[in-house]
Amino acid sequence: MKINLFENILNKQFDFNKIVEEFQVINTLKQIPQNPKYHGEGNVYIHTKYVCNELLNLKEWSELSNEQKVILYLGALFHDIGKIICTKIEDGEIKSSKHAVKGAKLFRELVYKEYVQKYIIDFKTREQIAALIRYHGLPLAGKDTYIKENLNYMNVVSLDDIREEFNVSPMDNSSKIVMIAKDRAKEYLRLKQPFIWNATNIISDTRKKLCNLFSSYGARVKFIYIEAPYNELISRNKIRDRSIPLKVLNNMIHKFDMIENFEGYKIEYCIMENEK
Repeated sequence: MKINLFENILNKQFDFNKIVEEFQVINTLKQIPQNPKYHGEGNVYIHTKYVCNELLNLKEWSELSNEQKVILYLGALFHDIGKIICTKIEDGEIKSSKHAVKGAKLFRELVYKEYVQKYIIDFKTREQIAALIRYHGLPLAGKDTYIKENLNYMNVVSLDDIREEFNVSPMDNSSKIVMIAKDRAKEYLRLKQPFIWNATNIISDTRKKLCNLFSSYGARVKFIYIEAPYNELISRNKIRDRSIPLKVLNNMIHKFDMIENFEGYKIEYCIMENEK
């Protein structure tokens, strides 16, 4: 008789060591190194364990249903399995280009060929977890989450996705990434198609230049300002695949220019309040 996946994970009370016994592929991650520039904690297994444990400490965790918790936890557990097949050393650095895409495919294959023989895993559950693996770079303020929950019908130009595509760190010079993003945005502008510019634009001058570009094609710009409490940013940053050094994060906060009413034709605010 097949095992109910949800009950199995819940019975283990999200104990990482117990759950890993069910999915031996995770142990393979012990052999996969990571670039110390982004992951000083060590190999992929150590990082994965850290992510899973930190997930339980997020404020939103207690607000989820049991089903949501299991799906999110498994998404975290498998989020870096793509590194098994794509980690290599290039120019003296450890790189794992497109590991999110490859990881989602690998997970789907494992479920299809192996895990369904033991567990009850329906198509919807499989694809929900695969989607989390594919888009696992957890945001800090919540831009990606907001887009998925409210604007998933729109085209998106995401600087984070382009960095992932070309394996460029957020700390590296981003001029090439911005140029590629602008070229993709221009395609939508020429076609008169609405799209989302998904980026953390903290400097007013940068926003002004983007608005000038978009308006030159006759587009109107709506801003969506998303803010999470500082402690929440720190918690989310800990489980981000490419975490931002605290010094860099604090510097971004220090340099931040609040959006003014005149910057766009409309501004929407999405604020996550501190706990009282």
